Amino acid sequence: MDEWDDGFPSRAEHVHEGGRREEGDAMRYLSRDPFARTVLLRAVVRPLAFSQDCRWCGGVRRTRGGEPFLFRYGTEPDAIRSRVDWHSGEFCSKPCHDAYHG
Repeated sequence: MDEWDDGFPSRAEHVHEGGRREEGDAMRYLSRDPFARTVLLRAVVRPLAFSQDCRWCGGVRRTRGGEPFLFRYGTEPDAIRSRVDWHSGEFCSKPCHDAYHG
C-alpha cells in the first residue's frame, strides 16, 4: 500500500508555483461540490523551502522516512480545459486550511 493511499483517485503530478505540473507526488481529489460544480484538490509540496511551515499552526508533516512536507489546496471547476485555482499558502492539514481561509 502506498503511503499516500487514502482511498481517493489521484493524479501522478507535482504542482509548482504558477500551476506548472511535473510527474511525481500525487494530487488527490478530496471532495466534490455538485452545486458549485467544483472539485477540491490537495497536492503535496516538497521539498520545503528553508523555514517553510503551515500558514495557520506553524507545523509540518513528515513521511515515514522523516522528510518534511506540506499540502497545497485548490479548486478545479467542471469545465473543458479547466485550470486549478490554487488557494494561497501551504498547510499541514485540511482543518488548518479551512481555519485560515474560513
